[in-house]
Amino acid sequence: MKAVISKIRPKSNLNDERFLHALLEYRNTPRKDGISSVQRLFGRQTGTQLPISPMRFSYPPWTYQCLSPKGVCQRVRVDEHTKDFIGWNQCRMTCGVEERVPFIFWPRPNGPTVLSNTTFNFLPGDVKLIIDAHEPAATKMQDWRSWIKNELYYKHPNYDWTHLSPFVGMKSETAISVQLKVMNTSSEAVDESYEIVLGENHRVRQDNAYYMEIRAQSIYAAKQALETFIQMISFDEITETLQVYTSAKIKDEPKFAWRGLKLDSSTTFFHVQSIENILDGMSTMKMNFLHWKILGSKSFPFRAQEIQELAELGTKNIRNAYSVEQVAHVVQYGLMKGIRVIPELDVLDLQAGFEFQDNCLETCPDSCLSLPCVQLNFTSQKNWDVLKIVVQQFSRAFDISWFHFGKVKPSLNCPISQGILKTYESVASQTQNMMAMVNDDTSSNFLVQISHPNAMGSLMKTYSPQNTVVVVAETSSQVVWRDQFNLEGEARFTDLLNTRDYKSKIVGIEISLDSPAIDEYNIHSRLWLKACVMADYLWSGIIEPEDDLAFRERLSVQRKRLTQRGLPVDTIPSD
Repeated sequence: MKAVISKIRPKSNLNDERFLHALLEYRNTPRKDGISSVQRLFGRQTGTQLPISPMRFSYPPWTYQCLSPKGVCQRVRVDEHTKDFIGWNQCRMTCGVEERVPFIFWPRPNGPTVLSNTTFNFLPGDVKLIIDAHEPAATKMQDWRSWIKNELYYKHPNYDWTHLSPFVGMKSETAISVQLKVMNTSSEAVDESYEIVLGENHRVRQDNAYYMEIRAQSIYAAKQALETFIQMISFDEITETLQVYTSAKIKDEPKFAWRGLKLDSSTTFFHVQSIENILDGMSTMKMNFLHWKILGSKSFPFRAQEIQELAELGTKNIRNAYSVEQVAHVVQYGLMKGIRVIPELDVLDLQAGFEFQDNCLETCPDSCLSLPCVQLNFTSQKNWDVLKIVVQQFSRAFDISWFHFGKVKPSLNCPISQGILKTYESVASQTQNMMAMVNDDTSSNFLVQISHPNAMGSLMKTYSPQNTVVVVAETSSQVVWRDQFNLEGEARFTDLLNTRDYKSKIVGIEISLDSPAIDEYNIHSRLWLKACVMADYLWSGIIEPEDDLAFRERLSVQRKRLTQRGLPVDTIPSD
């Protein structure tokens, strides 16, 4: 909402900054004389009027009141009995906080959350992030300062994507010092629990500063905590500044450790900028794994010096192939967003590029899921040598020990299947030995992916290596909006996730985007509302009913947050 103030006063006038500082001082100072801010600004009390001209500034003729603990805000006219101006965003932040989770959080915190019913105002330049962490993580986290600044800019309705501040002035007399302490800075530490404390007891009135303390167990927890901090801030349309809770105490951690999204760029190519946009959206809702299928049967979009020919032969356009540096950039970009990028290789289905080589593919006409009816021939040492180079380059680009060797479905009618690849364990042992040769590490993790809970029992009995087994119950694109709000599409996994025999092996769910009908031009309209509902459930473990108006209101706030970050999200369907 755009207050009248922005239409009347020019933003370049120095007196406006002085006025703004005075306005913030009045709004942030406790009223001990019983005089409301309305009376102060309208000059209805002698000696308390701010130095402003009615021709240059005016408040809207309405304010908002909280009508019930459920968080219902109603607009009312301003009169002589009005105690204070309350904007729409402030009312949604504070109305009924004692009884419910405010609309501003997505996903909802999975732990004790205590928030004040008052706010104080500030400007983007007032926020100072102090990082207490070991190197080299501390240096990498310095980029979060510019990220926070941009996130605060996004909240202004007049932000024009120029990376210039849309606010009048950059600093006020109120400062917010965010002290971030990271307990474990190892990239392998994945504990995402954190605590946030902001309150009057942490305010030092001598320097007029508020102190927020964040205690995060890992780098990923630190990123999730800062995302919560960003969500605690909203735009104040009355003063055209920002506002945050006067006091807050949050203890939070996710219900499921794996909250993922599977992206198939081997079928449909996604440019690096598009993948960055996807990571931005995932970060907004605290999703933490991008399961990236790069190579498959349709194309070989990966350029490395030793296997340049495969990229040239396996893609329609060599420009639609990722370099090692581009993949590494995506991985690092994801890490700064609190997201781990996991590569997937369709081992037997690596057809593109190989079909032009002799003895690389084996024809399997009796088991054809998709044309052509072939699979990679691993009786050829040449293929193993090439695959080793691919894994070496992936290891260099991804810089992690996680790999998903996908679609290991050897046809029993093929000669190679009756040789070294008779069972799933054969492929697992071959790839595991190869990973050991590449990384000199036998502790590499292997991801087992299932699409239906009925496959769980036989899979766990057949494939049980000594290494860590991660089982991800994968949803599909079949989830439609008709049953989206109550997550019927994921309810088929509810019993499985709570089964005692398998509960210790299951760490989460991911949304699959491997349909050829989804590309980088329509993915945002099709993905984000579905991902929002999924992410909220995976973090909080709570499924809210379809007719819950508070849930729909929270979803509306999250949708606006995504659009503010430049993601074209579809509208929320009506009942």
